Amino acid sequence: MKAEKVRVEFERPGVSAFDDPLAQLDAVATADYIRRGDLDTAEVMEATIARAERLQPSLNFLVSTDFDRARKAAAGAKRAGPFAGVPMLVKDLSDAIGFTTGHGARFAQGGPKATSQLPFVDAMEVAGFTLFGKSGAPEFGMMPTTESNATGPARNPWNPAFSTGGSSGGAAAAVAAGVIPVAHATDGGGSIRIPASCCGLFGLKPARQRTVLAEVPDESPIQIAVGLCVSRTVRDTATFLDVVERKGSDAMLPPVGLVTAPLGRRLKVGLLLTGFGGQIPHPEVTAAIEQTAALVETLGHDVEPAVWPFGQEFFTAFMKMAGSGLAHTVRELEESLGRTLDEQLVEPYTLALAELHGRDPAAAAAAIEDVARYSRVFTEWLNGYDVVLSPVLSDPPTPIGHFAPGLPYELMQERLDRYIAFTPPHNAAGVASMSVPLSLTSEGLPVGSQFAAGAGGERLLLELAYQLEEASPWTCR
Repeated sequence: MKAEKVRVEFERPGVSAFDDPLAQLDAVATADYIRRGDLDTAEVMEATIARAERLQPSLNFLVSTDFDRARKAAAGAKRAGPFAGVPMLVKDLSDAIGFTTGHGARFAQGGPKATSQLPFVDAMEVAGFTLFGKSGAPEFGMMPTTESNATGPARNPWNPAFSTGGSSGGAAAAVAAGVIPVAHATDGGGSIRIPASCCGLFGLKPARQRTVLAEVPDESPIQIAVGLCVSRTVRDTATFLDVVERKGSDAMLPPVGLVTAPLGRRLKVGLLLTGFGGQIPHPEVTAAIEQTAALVETLGHDVEPAVWPFGQEFFTAFMKMAGSGLAHTVRELEESLGRTLDEQLVEPYTLALAELHGRDPAAAAAAIEDVARYSRVFTEWLNGYDVVLSPVLSDPPTPIGHFAPGLPYELMQERLDRYIAFTPPHNAAGVASMSVPLSLTSEGLPVGSQFAAGAGGERLLLELAYQLEEASPWTCR
């Protein structure tokens, strides 16, 4: 049964560049026009730079740029690849040749320009993307907001008084405002899905080992961080995944390939309305997810209540493991930058988390074992459904300052315990999940709906996303 469309057009952010017709195109359409010769790569880049310069003072999504290099690259770009000539920002937690990597941290500012980059960034360039800058992130990517002491807060295009989410907040602001149609993002606990939810975007977290290497592995045997993008259309993300997916002998999972069509079968959908620690979401978040559940039912799927297979003890173990990984990152940076950590340059939460959980190898090993056990339980539970629907976050986008970088550790952890009560299990288990922009609050702020699937579930999620996009469009193209 085909659902009726519930809105003609998802509203546009209050701060945006959508008055520029080129900003209204998604990446697939932009590249198609370029390949046909209807658009010039230099023209596209120049328009992008103009939009970036116009909106940066209001939204603060950029941390570094090289417009001269971008102009030269665009002028000589080949009209080939699925994203031929499309401008791109790389998140400032990842190296890109010719750019410094600041990690959102004052301690890491002023380092040398990268002379190498991971295969993920290589794959983006091979696909035709042209890099012109780095997007903002919180300190070492540890926050569900983007308000670092090093670069200041990135601001939400829907209302600049509110957070973009994090840690891919600069990327999300740029895409939501129409500066670029799609942006590189990474996710180690919700960092694709959270800013996608806050900024009204589509954000897919792929399964562990799905893509070519997107994050430098740390010493933990459980690699929780993965890379992909935030976008305004499902087809941009589907095409992006096809570009960076491991293929052939390099593949670690059954292939997804290019997903182009909506779902064609009925699904069993589990519905979660409370966080894993019993967190009760904001009433408007609950209403949004219930509305999504009703939409899913009109599409012919079966929705039934679900209950988490564990409690807050999972997140306690997860944060211990994250703190151990953070301490490893800091040590690696000290070595690569030739500096000793200046505690005056590190945010209180970062410093406390690394000190609490990064100095006891035995405790870190125990936390990793706990997370691995919870992950097995979660994966088995998730396999009882085709997909599970939940909020992305317990609350709508928070005001700038709610997660201010100067807050003491205890208060910050208390706020984190409430806010991110739905996303980390998917990172721990290495399964795919996505945020779909289907709702707005009474104040006009986006609220994403999270869907998760079992191992190798990207195709299923993308097919469902196409179905939802058709039934309840959130953008025009």
